[in-house]
Amino acid sequence: MSQLNGTEGPSGRIVAMDEVLRTDEPMLRPAAVAGLEELNPQQREVALHAEGPLLVLAVAGSGKTRAIAYRAACLIGIQGVSPSHILCLTFTNKAAEEMRERIGQLLKGPRSGITVATFHALCARMLRNHHILIKRSRRFVIYDSEDVARVGKEVAKDLGAEGCREQLLADIDRLKHRGVLPESDLGRLDQGYASHSRYMALLGQAYQLYERRLARYDALDFTDLLLKTLLMLQAHPAVLDQLRRRYRYLLVDEYQDTCPLQERLLQLLAAPDHNLCVVGDDDQVIYAFRHADVAAILTFEARYPGARVIRMEQNYRSSGSIIEVARKIIAANQRRQPKSIHTANPQGHPVEVVGFPSEEQEAGWLAQKIQELHGQGIPYGGIAILCRVASLFRPIERELTVRLIPYLLVDGLAFWERREIKDIMAYLRFIHNPLDYLSFKRIANVPPRGIGKKTLNRIEERLKAEPSVSLSEILEEATVYCRPVRRFLEQMTAFRGHDGTVGSLIERILEKTGYEAHLVKSHPDAPKRMSHLAQLLGIARRFDQDQAPASGGSETGLSEFLLQTGLSATGYEVDGSSGGVRLMTIHAAKGLEFRSVFVVGLEDGILPHARCREQVEEERRLFYVAVTRARERLFLSWSTRRVIQGRETSHLLSP
Repeated sequence: MSQLNGTEGPSGRIVAMDEVLRTDEPMLRPAAVAGLEELNPQQREVALHAEGPLLVLAVAGSGKTRAIAYRAACLIGIQGVSPSHILCLTFTNKAAEEMRERIGQLLKGPRSGITVATFHALCARMLRNHHILIKRSRRFVIYDSEDVARVGKEVAKDLGAEGCREQLLADIDRLKHRGVLPESDLGRLDQGYASHSRYMALLGQAYQLYERRLARYDALDFTDLLLKTLLMLQAHPAVLDQLRRRYRYLLVDEYQDTCPLQERLLQLLAAPDHNLCVVGDDDQVIYAFRHADVAAILTFEARYPGARVIRMEQNYRSSGSIIEVARKIIAANQRRQPKSIHTANPQGHPVEVVGFPSEEQEAGWLAQKIQELHGQGIPYGGIAILCRVASLFRPIERELTVRLIPYLLVDGLAFWERREIKDIMAYLRFIHNPLDYLSFKRIANVPPRGIGKKTLNRIEERLKAEPSVSLSEILEEATVYCRPVRRFLEQMTAFRGHDGTVGSLIERILEKTGYEAHLVKSHPDAPKRMSHLAQLLGIARRFDQDQAPASGGSETGLSEFLLQTGLSATGYEVDGSSGGVRLMTIHAAKGLEFRSVFVVGLEDGILPHARCREQVEEERRLFYVAVTRARERLFLSWSTRRVIQGRETSHLLSP
C-alpha cells in the first residue's frame, strides 16, 4: 500500500483534501493580509504578482514556502480571487498541511475552498471522479512499490524472466514517465537498448502483461496516477475545460522536484492564461531517480514566453561561514540559473573539515563532538548526521549506543511499510474492493486459517486463465472444494456489513480474526508490533472524528480513509517528535534544518557515488543540500578506510 494526502507521521492527524470539483465555496471578501510589511522586497514581489507566469528562483533557506503562502493569501485577501479558483501543489503531506495553516493564519479567517494537495492526491481524486474514463471502478486500489514488486514478480515468472524482474519494472516505469503506452512499438524508441532487440521485445511483453494484471486487480501504481490523468485530460476536453474554469491560479512549491509528467499536467491546466507561479531552486534538484529533471526550471522561460523571474537569494537559515562553503560548492555547476546565495547572518563558527584513517575513528570523533555540542546546550534532536548511503551509519550507531547517545535512524522501516500495518490495511482494502487480488493473497492465511497452497495456486491459475471471470466468482467457486475459503468469505461479508466507523472496523478485524493472538504466537517482538496497531487505531479514530460532520456513511468513510492513507508513501515524512540525534541520508534530509550538521563519507566513490560519476552536477547539488541543512555548526569528514557490504575498501577524499 502507500500514502500521500494526509498523514503527519504514525500518530498524526489525517487531513482530507477539498473535493476537486466542488464549486460551492463561499467567496471571501477582500481583506488585508497580515505581515506583508515583514517581507523583503523579493518576497513582496512574489506575494503581489498579479497575472501571468512567474518563476521564483529561491535559494536554500530563503523563505520560499512563506512567499508562496503569501501569494495565495494576497490573491484571496487583496485581489479578491475566490479561494475555489486557487490550486496549490506541494510534494509531501506535511508541506500541504503547513501551507494550509500558513494561508489561514495570514488571512486570519476561514480557508474554505482553496485546494492544497500533492500532485498524486489531486490526480487520484480526479481519477476517482472520472473512473469510467480509465476503465477502473471508483474503488480502485493504489499500489505502492512493494505491491508493484509483487505484480512484477508474477509477470516475470509468467514470461520466464525472473532474472531481470527489477530491470523490467524500472524500464516500465521509465516508459510511463515518458508517456509511452503498452501498445507502442518500443523498437522505435531510444531506450538505451537499441542493440538489444530481444530485450525490447521482452520489455514490450512485460509492459502489456503488467498493465493487464493491474487492470485485473482494479489497481493503479503511483505513476499511473499521473499518466492516466494526463491521458484523460488530453482525450476529454470537457473534463479539462471544467478543471481550467475551476483552477484559474496555480501555485507550485518545490518546483524543482517535478517530473516531466507533472510538468505536462501543469502546462495543460495552466493554459490558456498561464497564471502559473512556481517556486523552486535548480541547485536542489536531487531526485533524478524519481525522474525529477533540472530542465523544468532551466527551460521555464522558453515554455512560458513573457514569464517574470524573481530571484530570492538571501538565506535566513545559516551562518556566514556555512553559506560561503555552500556558494563555493554549487558555483562549479554549469547547468544552473544564475544566482548567488548570501546571508546577513553573523559569520559564526568556522566549518570543520576532518579526515580519519578508519571509519571507527571517525565514529568516535563524531560521538565526542556530539557530546560536546549537547553540553553546550544543543539538544540531541537539533543535531543531524547525513551521508550519501545509509550503510555508512553502522559504526556510527555502534559508537552512539556505547556512549548512551539517543539517536533516530530516519531511513529505517517506515510506519506504513511495517508488516502488521500492511496486513490490517490489506484487510481494509479487500473489504472495500473484492477485486484486489494482492490484498486477498496477503491475508488469505494471516492468521493461518487452513487455506492450502494448492488451493491458492488453483485460484491464481484460474484468475490468469479466465479474464472474464471476477475474483469474487472464482473465490465463490473455491468454497465448493475448500471449506476454509467459505469461512473466509463469510467473515469478509460480515466485515462489509459493518455499519460503523473505520476505527471500530479495525477493532472488529483484530478481534474476529485473532490477529493479535497470532502476533503473540509468531513474533517475539509482539508488544512492539501491537503498539504499532494501537497507533493505526489512533489514526483511524482521529480520521473518524474529522469526518463525522460530513459523514456519508461507513462505506464512504472507509473509501476516504483508504484513499488518504493509500497516498501517503511518496516523499519523505520525518517525525520530529523524537529527541535523538538524526541519522539520515541526504535525500531524506531535504527540506529540514538543524542547529548542527555532520556530513560524513566525503570520499570519491561515496560522494560523488561510484555509480553516478556521469551525473557529477547532481552529486554536487546533493552536497550543497547537505551543507545548507545546517544553521550554526557544520562538520565535514572522510575516512580512507571503510567496510562496505562486508568488504574493506580504501578511499580518497572527494575531488
